[in-house]
Amino acid sequence: MKKLTALMLAMIMMLGMFAGCGGDQTDAPAPDNSGTSTPAPAPAPGDSTTPAPAPTPETPADPLTGVAYAEDTTYDYLYASEITSMNYLTTSVSQNQKSLANFVDTLIEFDCYGNIVPCLATEWSVSDDGLTWTFKIREGVKWYTCEGEEYADLTAHDFVTAARLVADPKFDSDMPDMLISYIVNGIELYNWADETAEPDFTTLGVEAIDDYTLVYHLRQPCAYFLTLLTYGCYLPINEAFYQSLVIENPEPVINDDGTEGDPITNEFGTDRDKILYCGGYICSSWMPNEEYIWVKNENYWDAENVFIEKVAGKFNAQADAIAPEMYLRGEIDECNVTTAILDDWMAGENADFVHTTMPTGFVQYMLLCFNQQHEDPVAGGYYDMAVNNKNFRKAIYHGIDYLYCLSAYDPYTPEAIAQSRLMPTGFCVTDGKDYNEFGSATAFNEIPFDEAKAKDYAAKAKAELEAAGCVFPIQMPLYYNPSTANMDQCCQLLEAQLEATLGNDFIEITVLSGPATNYIAEVRRPGKWGLFEGGWGPDYQDPATFFEPFSFGWTYGSQEYIKGDQYRTGYVYTDEDYATGVITDSDMIGTEQFTWYAMVEKARAETQDMSKRYELFAEAEAYALEEVLMIPFRLLNNGYVASNMSIFDGPQVMAGICGYKYKGRHMLEKSYNMEEYSMAKEAWEAAKAAQ
Repeated sequence: MKKLTALMLAMIMMLGMFAGCGGDQTDAPAPDNSGTSTPAPAPAPGDSTTPAPAPTPETPADPLTGVAYAEDTTYDYLYASEITSMNYLTTSVSQNQKSLANFVDTLIEFDCYGNIVPCLATEWSVSDDGLTWTFKIREGVKWYTCEGEEYADLTAHDFVTAARLVADPKFDSDMPDMLISYIVNGIELYNWADETAEPDFTTLGVEAIDDYTLVYHLRQPCAYFLTLLTYGCYLPINEAFYQSLVIENPEPVINDDGTEGDPITNEFGTDRDKILYCGGYICSSWMPNEEYIWVKNENYWDAENVFIEKVAGKFNAQADAIAPEMYLRGEIDECNVTTAILDDWMAGENADFVHTTMPTGFVQYMLLCFNQQHEDPVAGGYYDMAVNNKNFRKAIYHGIDYLYCLSAYDPYTPEAIAQSRLMPTGFCVTDGKDYNEFGSATAFNEIPFDEAKAKDYAAKAKAELEAAGCVFPIQMPLYYNPSTANMDQCCQLLEAQLEATLGNDFIEITVLSGPATNYIAEVRRPGKWGLFEGGWGPDYQDPATFFEPFSFGWTYGSQEYIKGDQYRTGYVYTDEDYATGVITDSDMIGTEQFTWYAMVEKARAETQDMSKRYELFAEAEAYALEEVLMIPFRLLNNGYVASNMSIFDGPQVMAGICGYKYKGRHMLEKSYNMEEYSMAKEAWEAAKAAQ
C-alpha cells in the first residue's frame, strides 16, 4: 500500500511537469496522406522544446519521485575512453557524438516522450510528392567560440555548406551515405568520374532560399527523413570559420607503421577552439587523457532549459574500479555498479543509490569474422574453413547460453536484455504493427539457446570439416573493450560456457583485452578476432538503419567474404549500379551480388508501402539469422548505476544523437534507488501513453 500511495502522489506531482512536456507544444506533424504537412508553429526564443520545467522554490524536487534537486549543478564524472575527434560532420563514433550533440544543435529534436519538436528549425513542410522539404531556421541563433564570444549568426547557408562538405569524398566523412543516398545529385557528386571537370557542389539538392529558409530536395520520398536530420552529417557549419582553418602546404601524416598517410588539410574539429558552438554547452577544457570540461552556453537560445551548469569529466583508465568509492565520498556524481560489487551494494545501505538503466536503442551482436586476420596463419586457415561451414555457425548460434552469459551485465534480470532480433521491439511501428511482428523473421523471436541442437550441429560440422582437412579445436580469439563495464566478465563466462557445451576438442576460445581508446580501429576493423561483441545504434527510425553495419566494407563480421556460390545470386554489379546508388562503394563494381545484399536492396527500394517495406526487411533478416551471418545478443543499457542525474526529463529517443543531450535534465541530491526508478518509469510510461 505504501508503494501504491507513493506512486499516486508522484503521478499527482508530475501533472505540472508534464503539462510542459510537449503538452503546450505543437509537435511538427509528419506528412498526411496527401503528402503535405502543416508547418509547426515557431516557439519564441527561450520557449521550451524540452520536457523539464525549471525548479522553483515551490517545486525544488523531481516531480516523479520527490527526490530533491541538488543545489550544486555540476555533473562530475570519470571516463576511461578518450574522444578522438570533434569534427561532427565526419565522426560516427558514439563516444565522440555524446559531447558533440551538446555543442551543436540539430534542426529538430525530441521531447521526453520521443515526440519530434522544433530546434534550430521552427517549422517545416513537405511537398505533395514527398520530394521537397522546406525548413524555417530559427532567427537570432548565434555561433560562439570556445571562449563564449559571439562569432556569427547561424543561417540556412550553414546547413548548405555542411552538406556540400559531406558530399565531397575529399572531406572524408565516415557517414556520407546518410546524406548522399537521400539528396538529389549526392551520389553523382560523391562518385564523380569526369576527369575533365571538377564536380559542381552547387548542384547538390540542398539550398538556402534566403538566410532563414532551407530546402532539401530528395531523390525519392522518405517517410523517416525528419529523424535523419538528428545525425551528425546534417549539422550546420560556418563556412568562414571552416575556411579560416585551412592548412597551407599540408604535410603527409606519418602512420604508426611509418608509412605516409594523406595530409590533414584543415584543422576543423581537432581541438575545442577548432569548432564553433550553437548548442547548450561549450567545451572549456579538453586535455586528452586528463580532463574534458563543458560549461553552459549562457547565450544559448534555449538556455532556460539547460539546468546542469557544468559537465566535468576526469580521465582515468581504471574508472570502473575506482569510481564507486569516489561516488560514495561525494567526489563524482555517477558510477557503474559492476557485478563485482552489485550484490554487496544491494545488500547494504548503498542500495539506496542503485538502479538499473533504460535501453539505449543499441543492440549488441555476437559476431563471427568472415575475413579474420589471425596472428597464426595456420590457425586462421582452420578458423576460415570452420566459419564458412553452416553447421559450425549453427553450433555457435544455438550453443550460447544467453541468460548465463548476460548475468555478467544483469545478474538479477538477464532476460530483460537478452535479444534475438536485429532491432529492439518498439523501435519501428507502422499502422500499429511492430517491425518484429512482420514476416518469417518472427520465427526468431525467441532466444536460440538449445544445448541439444548445438551439440548436434557441432558433430555434423566436425565430421564435414575434418573430412576436408580441418584440424580441431578451432582457435577463436575473443576480445573485450576494457572501458565497457562487465564486458570482460561476460567474455569469461562465454568462454567457459561455450567450451563446456561444445567441447574443448571443438573450439578453444582465448579471451583478450583490447585498448580502451581506439578499440574499434585497433581490434574490430583489422579483423583480429574470431568472436566479438559489437554494437550498433540506430541513426534514424526505419528498419534499414539496423542493416547498415552488415553492408559491404563494414567490419561487423565482413559477411561479403563468405564462401560458396549458394550465397550469391550470380548477378555482377555494374558501373550503372554505382552511379544510381544501388551500391555506394566503387569496390563492389564487378563483384557478384551477395544474396543478403540483394534482399536488403529490394527492401530499401520499397518507399511507398511501409508494410511491404517492413515485410521485405523481415524476410532479409530471417535469411541472415537462418544462415547465422550474425547473432543478436543483448539490448544495450548502462547496467546498474548510481547516478545523481535525472533520467526521464531529457530527450527520449533511440535514433540519432539527440538522446545524448543533457538539456532538460537535472542534478539530484541523491541517485534513484530501484523503487524510485520503477516509480518514475511507471509514471513516465503512464503519462506517455496518455498523450
